[in-house]
Amino acid sequence: MLSDQFKSLMSGPPVRKVVRRSHSTHVGWFASRKFEQIGYESHLERDFLRLCEADPAVTFLREQPCTLFYADENGVTRDHTPDFALVRNGAAMIVETKYADDAAKYAYRTKVLTRELALRGIAYKVMTEHEIQREPRLGNAIELLRGRGTKPSPEFAERVLELLLASPGGVAVGDIPDMLGVARDARYALYAMILDGAIFLADADAPLTPQSKLVVGGVP
Repeated sequence: MLSDQFKSLMSGPPVRKVVRRSHSTHVGWFASRKFEQIGYESHLERDFLRLCEADPAVTFLREQPCTLFYADENGVTRDHTPDFALVRNGAAMIVETKYADDAAKYAYRTKVLTRELALRGIAYKVMTEHEIQREPRLGNAIELLRGRGTKPSPEFAERVLELLLASPGGVAVGDIPDMLGVARDARYALYAMILDGAIFLADADAPLTPQSKLVVGGVP
């Protein structure tokens, strides 16, 4: 259950707009199928958005959601606008994305905000490229997002679920179109079902290939 403090922090619009730098190619807008269009200011933020978009457990996401205040090592009050707020599996989290070399510079702020936000029922996490851009996780997300423009028909979705329910060990992505007698590009409809949380990869930590098995149920 989300804390009242988190709901209060999220009650208004984002506190500032995405910075537009005319000379930068790292600033842009991510067209989400789950949320409103979301701005990003680095490749790292863009890749984080890809992970969230491909994760059916993420049900809320906002960029630059609020301003936090904390006391630095000298007792001086500082303000900090984190990159994102999200809800995953019903739990609230505020996320700052940083390249590892930069993250170390903010260790004290991270320690203070982690402690103070925990008292409000909110997790605070700094995510670096080592977690966000880890493979095959990111590559799988990018591949799955090729299906976000596809809407499986109710009949197709029902047949897929029936097939997987009859196959407890799972069925390979590449085998399902032939088994159902549908076109090979039906894999994009399968991807859409994964994005919706209707079916799951049996091994989410392995590269997504035509041999990857799909199952019904699981922990996203």
